[in-house]
Amino acid sequence: MAVQRGQLSGGMHWRIFWLRERLLSWFEHHVRSFPWREPGRSSYELVVAELLLQRTTALSVARAFPGLIAQYPTWEIMAGASLAELQEALRPLGIWKQKAKALLALANIS
Repeated sequence: MAVQRGQLSGGMHWRIFWLRERLLSWFEHHVRSFPWREPGRSSYELVVAELLLQRTTALSVARAFPGLIAQYPTWEIMAGASLAELQEALRPLGIWKQKAKALLALANIS
């Protein structure tokens, strides 16, 4: 029987289940605690964390994240910041110019 587009073969369902279980097990044994993984984080905080994590180590972001969120707790407040202010806040993370521009662009469309 041919598998039609958008359908998975019976064996594929088992492989996906197996992989999912392996990944969850690995995560359970190797989990690291980061501020953005805490319960109750807003979608704003998660987007900021995801952007900061691009080309930056999680440990570096973990050190800078709480201060950045305290300084800029919402898109509206971040939108009111100047590019220079945001770049200064992000300087410890490296490639702060690109990240500041990206965050400011997101803040101004929110």
